[in-house]
Amino acid sequence: MNTSPQHNPARRRALTVLELLLATAITVIAGMALSAVLTTVARNITADTDSRSALTRAHAAYVRLRAYTEPALCLLQNDNQRGFALWLDDKKRSNTVNLREIRAVWTNNPDGTITVERVAFPDAWPKELQDDSDVALSSGADFLSEMLVQRKNGYTRSETLCDEVASAHLEHDTINPRDAAVFRFTLTMNDRSDHPPSVLTVHSFPNHLTPN
Repeated sequence: MNTSPQHNPARRRALTVLELLLATAITVIAGMALSAVLTTVARNITADTDSRSALTRAHAAYVRLRAYTEPALCLLQNDNQRGFALWLDDKKRSNTVNLREIRAVWTNNPDGTITVERVAFPDAWPKELQDDSDVALSSGADFLSEMLVQRKNGYTRSETLCDEVASAHLEHDTINPRDAAVFRFTLTMNDRSDHPPSVLTVHSFPNHLTPN
């Protein structure tokens, strides 16, 4: 009598299908877990890259702004809704602020840039006409508004110091900005994180001088 075990083909096929389903489920779960890990890693890498890029832009803005503040004589005006004005030099040695000696730093442009604007009369004008138009302003003038008047007349030029700026804020410890030998400037840069980086910079006027 043949007592060898009998193989049931149907049972073997059912077991193979079950193993296949189990292996597929394990593969799917492992794939989902791996995908979640890779997504988290990619998100962190992107956030780190964005932060480094924002800090690099902020540092570039600091260096470019310092090129104006270090030789400047004083802070003429501070309006954190618009920007601030610097007295760059006293070319006429009159101890008064003339139009071409002003640098307007616009910090809240709608396009997220920080720009510097100066008065530049047409090159075609004779030197005498340019000098006569370079009038002195009173110490209590609204220097930013004066720059806007010159812009409207087509007599200004500007350059961009920084872009992708979320906000900028200037602080000084004196009642009158002209008396401040040092000021603090905080930049918050745009990036894709929930907490964009802010950078505090300090600027001084080694040759501080207040106008008449």
